Amino acid sequence: MRHAITLGLAAAALALGTPAVAQTAPAESFTPEQQANMDRAGLIFSLFANAIRRDEIPGEEKNGLIACLYSNTLEKLSEATGKVLAENPDIDASNVVNVYAVAAIICGAREPGPATADAAPAPAQ
Repeated sequence: MRHAITLGLAAAALALGTPAVAQTAPAESFTPEQQANMDRAGLIFSLFANAIRRDEIPGEEKNGLIACLYSNTLEKLSEATGKVLAENPDIDASNVVNVYAVAAIICGAREPGPATADAAPAPAQ
């Protein structure tokens, strides 16, 4: 009997811990541009988080990445990165190294140049 009460209380606590809004909210539909921007924002966040953990990335660059994320929304950073990639078709926008390099340059954490993409981190799996 005691276990039944404990299980009942645990089930009630679990049910109360799940917001009702999340259960009933309709899925939002995004335009392809909005979805691409959201996907790129997630990628940039992942790349920046990985860069901060890597020994190969200089401390100044790491500080620049953190300052950029602190001062800007991921939405703004993703939009700016997408704009640069769209305006420069010679840069392969599907290459995560290029996405990182462009975003880091936009943030001012990295100087543009031919070696810009050499130390970009791979995204977390």
